[in-house]
Amino acid sequence: MATVLIDGKKVARINTGEVVKFQVRPGRHIVGIAGDDEGNGLCAMQIGQPVKETASEVGAGEVQKYRISGTQNGTDIRPSSL
Repeated sequence: MATVLIDGKKVARINTGEVVKFQVRPGRHIVGIAGDDEGNGLCAMQIGQPVKETASEVGAGEVQKYRISGTQNGTDIRPSSL
């Protein structure tokens, strides 16, 4: 599992293949991922790995999507069109 962060606050724990949706106020937000602090880290997202974050400006009614990916070199979070 991985922990999803918005503006530095833990908002969800997700597993491989899961999707989560959030509603945020318009403005600048930082979306991030971290290792699962309950000890169930994904292979590439273990506790102690640095938090990965990306910043975005969200407009009223706008939908933004992000994809979390993992490799042998760690994890990443990026905007996605899917």
